[in-house]
Amino acid sequence: MRRQYRDSLEDKRAQAVLSVILLVLILGLIAAIGIGIKTGKIVINPSDSASPSQVLPEDLRKEKEELLKKEKELKELEERLRIQQEALEKQKQEFLSKADEVLSKIKSNRGGEEKTETGQEVPNKGGNLEYLAKLYSSMKPEAVAKIFKDMDSYTAAQIISRMGNRQAGKVLSALPTDKAIEITRLLKEGKVK
Repeated sequence: MRRQYRDSLEDKRAQAVLSVILLVLILGLIAAIGIGIKTGKIVINPSDSASPSQVLPEDLRKEKEELLKKEKELKELEERLRIQQEALEKQKQEFLSKADEVLSKIKSNRGGEEKTETGQEVPNKGGNLEYLAKLYSSMKPEAVAKIFKDMDSYTAAQIISRMGNRQAGKVLSALPTDKAIEITRLLKEGKVK
């Protein structure tokens, strides 16, 4: 009994949904016809409508004006982009010249420096290495190891030699084995100043 009642309810729901959909379609059709009557563009017979060859000159004029307007906007955008590119190029040149100045000042302040076995310049024993040792000592050993991995072994050994033993050991253990061996060799042979 309950099942028959449930089935009849489902049938009634389906009928109601279909009725609503049909009503919406009819109202939409009526609205479309009403809009067509207001604009005067109701086409009852498709053969009565204008063919593409019968486009009005007014429509062509409007389209041409629109295209010309868009072309003008594009030209303005191109000009703005060109100006921005020139400004960026100028800033790039200024930055590069300042970077060259800074590099030349750094090199001039390094006069008479030592060189590693590979010929790389090594900073003097001054405050830079002491500062770097304190800085790297305050960092996590894994982070320092990532930096030292790409640094030349001689400079890394100079900095590690100025760190506390415990922190230096942690950094060496976090380094790749070949890099740790190279730094240890430099420290052992006393080549680090």
